Amino acid sequence: MIWKRFARRTIPGLVVLLTAMLSACAGYDISLNDRLIYTPKALFTDFSLADQALHDCVSQTVEYQKATSAAQLATLNCSGAGIARLTGLQTFGNITHLKLSVNSISNLDVLAGLTKLQVLHLDENQIDDVSVLSALPLLVTLSLEKNPAIDCTALDSLKALRPALNIAFPAHCAH
Repeated sequence: MIWKRFARRTIPGLVVLLTAMLSACAGYDISLNDRLIYTPKALFTDFSLADQALHDCVSQTVEYQKATSAAQLATLNCSGAGIARLTGLQTFGNITHLKLSVNSISNLDVLAGLTKLQVLHLDENQIDDVSVLSALPLLVTLSLEKNPAIDCTALDSLKALRPALNIAFPAHCAH
């Protein structure tokens, strides 16, 4: 009788405690009697980005999100990181939300490979050509404020092509 009462109260508590302990150790190897029983997946590092600032930002994001593959990176915020080039970013084809505001970016050609992109912030860069953005079928929000070199005609063409696209225009392209 005492055993049943003890088991009813203690065993569920031990199960909860062990589950909590194991989930807290998700980043560590776990061994039992000197035998390895669990090794966490390694973080994704098999990527090459030409711009060191972009590489550093992506590396920090991969570490923070515990991403073990390029496909797991869906959100990337590299605003104010000092980025000039986006070469290699197409490796992360599952990005849906991308913030690259307050950088020195001028060429957007690489973004054509990010076809799942839904939200894109490019405020305060040196962008002049936005034609590549028409290749992003899922894009619903685009912010281009404080990009004084943008050709407003090209931006108007993009808006005509994609009327549902919510665009934050630069001041010189008043709408």
